[in-house]
Amino acid sequence: MAALFVGLMMLVAWLAWNPAWVMPEHQTKSSAKVIITVPVTAEDEAEVLWRVITRRMVWKKGFEDMHERVMGNGLSPAVMMHEEPVELHAFDDVRLFDDFAEANRAKTVWLNKGFEADVLQTGDSLYRIGLGRFYLDEYAEELEQKLKQAQEAYRYERRTVVIPSYRLVFPALHKRDAQTVWNRLREMGVASPILMPAKEYDRLYPTEAADDAGTP
Repeated sequence: MAALFVGLMMLVAWLAWNPAWVMPEHQTKSSAKVIITVPVTAEDEAEVLWRVITRRMVWKKGFEDMHERVMGNGLSPAVMMHEEPVELHAFDDVRLFDDFAEANRAKTVWLNKGFEADVLQTGDSLYRIGLGRFYLDEYAEELEQKLKQAQEAYRYERRTVVIPSYRLVFPALHKRDAQTVWNRLREMGVASPILMPAKEYDRLYPTEAADDAGTP
């Protein structure tokens, strides 16, 4: 009995130090691996709407001519007008004149040399000859080069002014239709129209987007 008792105690001690091994659950089943793929959801491109807008124009007459030409080709865009800061390049004769008649004679001299010129009155009742006001760098550079080649003295000033700017905005369309509008504008000679997702337009121009949403 004593020997039996000692044997049982040795068995219990062995089991305590060496617990029973249980086969992992994934090994009790088929060894084939199952891979679950969760697809990444994305908007169906066919349902995404796009807009076409024209570049900013600050010369109202030029914008009106473009608008009339676009309308004449069967398109019906909306007009977006913003007051925006724009960089102005101003060229003037270096002289100031006390008398309008004297300034007008100086203007005639500039015209005879092939330059555009206008008599402008300053805030202190003096007169100057304006040789050009430009919002585009390339036009300003062209006049500056002409003045240098003619060896004429001039005053140049660059400043920021707030003036109305204009764009044409077309309705939100599916991409193929918006691309067609974009192509037609290019064929009409409209410079660099922009094609963008309607959501991006709504982000950039929230006020106009809200107005569109309220339009029946």
